[in-house]
Amino acid sequence: VSVKTAVSTQSTLSKAEILNAGVYDALLPVAAPIRECFSPLLTCLPGTLFAAYRAQLLDEPYFRDFGGGRSTAGGGGISRIRDSHRIDS
Repeated sequence: VSVKTAVSTQSTLSKAEILNAGVYDALLPVAAPIRECFSPLLTCLPGTLFAAYRAQLLDEPYFRDFGGGRSTAGGGGISRIRDSHRIDS
């Protein structure tokens, strides 16, 4: 399933042209007009919600349960920042 959002503050395509193009499985419109600086916050939400739904559907723990590639000796968990190479200025 492909999901694309139709977001633009100064779109050159009209709503009718977007709907007639038919290059999507689902249209998730965003209330416009929005300031460009807020656009990334709104446009990432559909994909995030879909990923959360899919993870729940597959019974996959969030962030893969922080497993794989992180040793207990190195701090484990979300970050290995404690044993990362540091450059002191």
